[in-house]
Amino acid sequence: MAEPGGSLQDRYLYSSSPLAAVKPPIRHFFCLRPGGGGQNPHGMSAGEGLDWLLTLEPRRPLRRGPGRVTFLWRRPDGGVVIVKRARGRGGRREFESLRRLGAAGLPVPRALAVHGGAGRSLVVMERVPHVETARERLGRVGPAEQRRLSEVLGEIVVALHELGWSHRDLYLEHFLMAEDDRDVVLIDLGRARRRLRRRWYEKDLAALLHSAPASASRALRLRFLAAYLSARGVTGRGERRRWAAAVAARRDAMARHVPRGGESPSPAVVEEGP
Repeated sequence: MAEPGGSLQDRYLYSSSPLAAVKPPIRHFFCLRPGGGGQNPHGMSAGEGLDWLLTLEPRRPLRRGPGRVTFLWRRPDGGVVIVKRARGRGGRREFESLRRLGAAGLPVPRALAVHGGAGRSLVVMERVPHVETARERLGRVGPAEQRRLSEVLGEIVVALHELGWSHRDLYLEHFLMAEDDRDVVLIDLGRARRRLRRRWYEKDLAALLHSAPASASRALRLRFLAAYLSARGVTGRGERRRWAAAVAARRDAMARHVPRGGESPSPAVVEEGP
C-alpha cells in the first residue's frame, strides 16, 4: 500500500463502500454450521482418554513449530479430528477462544475437548473439510469473485474486532474455503486475545493484506480497507488516512521480517489409538 494521497487511494479509501451503507448481520455472508460455539455433537468429555496424546510423537503432523504441534487423530468412534498441543496453557487458551468466538457467531471450528498435564495442554477440535485457503482462492479467480470473497472476509474481520478480539496471525492462509463452497472458516486461534487497543487491529489488517496474492490488485486492497473502516464507524478523512498509514507501516515491517513459522509436512498421517 502506497502512502496516502495517490489517485487510487483517493478513489477507494475515501469513498463510500458496500459495508458503509449497510452493515448486515455477519450470518448473511456465509452459512454457519449447526452446533458451533463449543458445543460437542459427539459426546466427548474433556480429558476422556486424552492422556496419551500429551506425549504422543506424531509421525507426520499437519504442522510443527517451537513448543507446539498439530496433528490428525482418529477417535475410537472412527471420526477424524484435529489435535493441537502446546507448551503450558496454549491448548487451553485456544479451546476457550474457539468456544467463546463460536458462541458469538464467528465461523470457527468446533472445540470438542481440552486436556492438560506435564507442562502441556491440548485442544481437540473438529476437522473442517476444505478445498483450499482464501489465499489460494483469491490467487486463481477473477476480479468479480475476488471482490465478493473480500467482502465476506471483511465481515468476518469486522465481527472479530467488534467483539474486541484480535487474531494475531490473521493471514489469508488461516481462512479455509469449506468443501460445500459456502462456508469460510477462520482457524489457528492459538494466539487470539481479547484486546481493545487499536494497534492490534492494525496488525491484523496488515497481516491479511500482506498475505494477499500478487493477483490481488491495490484497488482491491484499498477497497477492503475502506469497507472495514466504514463498518467500524471510521468515516473522517484524516482518521482514515492515519489508519491507512499505520496499516501500511506494519505491513512493510512484516515484509522485512523473516518468520519463525513451523514445518508443514505433507501429506499428514492420521494417528490411531490408544
